[in-house]
Amino acid sequence: MYAYTADSFRFIGDVGTPLPGEQVAEEVPSEVLAAIAINEATWRRDTLLRSSDWTQLGAGLSAEKVQEWADYRSALLALTDSPDFPNMAWPAEPAR
Repeated sequence: MYAYTADSFRFIGDVGTPLPGEQVAEEVPSEVLAAIAINEATWRRDTLLRSSDWTQLGAGLSAEKVQEWADYRSALLALTDSPDFPNMAWPAEPAR
């Protein structure tokens, strides 16, 4: 058995007790799994954006490299607009 909320779940077995706000089911509902996938993809995208912030400060990069990184960051931001989100191809990070 699983205890779940709108965007998380945990295994409770046959004798586990759900916490307040949790529902119980034998299988995790697909909409909960979809919400988790969206949260994970958004977290990954945000992490990639944060880890590339430095590229927009110049940081000794050529103007061409700064633009490559800016394009990459724009592609990351556009991911959530994709009809396939979160199951789409991720943009490739530019060479450093």
